[in-house]
Amino acid sequence: MKRILGGIFIGGLLIGLSACSEQRAKLADLFRWGDKAPQHTVRKADPKLAEDLDMSKMTLESLQREGIKIVEISPDSIFVSPERQQISGIRFGQVSVQNMEMVIQTVGKLEFDEKKVTMVSPKIGGWIEDLYVDYTGKLVRKGQPLLSIYSPDLVSAQEEFLLAMKIKKVYAGHPTAEWSPQGESLLQSARKRLLLWDITPGQVETLEKTGEIKRNLTLFSPVDGFVVEKMVFQGMGIMPGTALYKIGDLSSIWVIADIYEYELPFVQVGQKASIALSYYPGESFEGTATYIYPSMDPKTRTAKVRFDLPNPEFKLKP
Repeated sequence: MKRILGGIFIGGLLIGLSACSEQRAKLADLFRWGDKAPQHTVRKADPKLAEDLDMSKMTLESLQREGIKIVEISPDSIFVSPERQQISGIRFGQVSVQNMEMVIQTVGKLEFDEKKVTMVSPKIGGWIEDLYVDYTGKLVRKGQPLLSIYSPDLVSAQEEFLLAMKIKKVYAGHPTAEWSPQGESLLQSARKRLLLWDITPGQVETLEKTGEIKRNLTLFSPVDGFVVEKMVFQGMGIMPGTALYKIGDLSSIWVIADIYEYELPFVQVGQKASIALSYYPGESFEGTATYIYPSMDPKTRTAKVRFDLPNPEFKLKP
């Protein structure tokens, strides 16, 4: 089968055939070369016809006399035949500087931001009389009442505070002025004791104005958030320091992702990640890598990487 010869690469020259059709046909029948053929080397397709032309004796002048057009190319050029291009799938394009990107796909778990989890526990002992937040998962706001505690110690502290107020008035009317500072010091000590038991300044002020002793202490939520755990029931006796509620703020959330050890060199703190959830199809959330955990799971050969995500509408659920 005859193949059309596109060119001959000799001594860094690309030779295009522009001679008569008879010469082109003879050269096409005679020679066939590859893109990796060495210089001054051809492969003979027909030994009988090779006697008519001896390429080893041809010079540039003799080729020009034969009517063969010579086209000069740069020494660093690479010529690949159309057949080779089609087989190897070579494509040509403009060289440019670009950022290399590597996409890592993995799975993760949504968790509460540990820095925004608060434990509610009283500083006095007593019994739970009223339970205002009575189930897990309820959204509470800062300053919202959680429960009320009956505490004999609280009653005694209020009585001491009212007694300190009376003593201050007595000392203030004493003819000897040196007694007045002592009365004020006694009152401030009683006030400080109440405040250290998480009684609000407003409650102390009300006690000071009305003189009515409250048998119950109301505990208020210190933060906005959801009740993650509830460890208290109505009528239960408690001791100082007993954990009653665990409240988690979901305005931001963590994603703990598993990264294989061979991918760890490509993960750095500050990088962005796109998070997709099955219960929000077609929607993605952007997080930032904030911590790479120092240990690795020996079974899965993965390390934990933490991503922080804003969650103002509480759409992401641990």
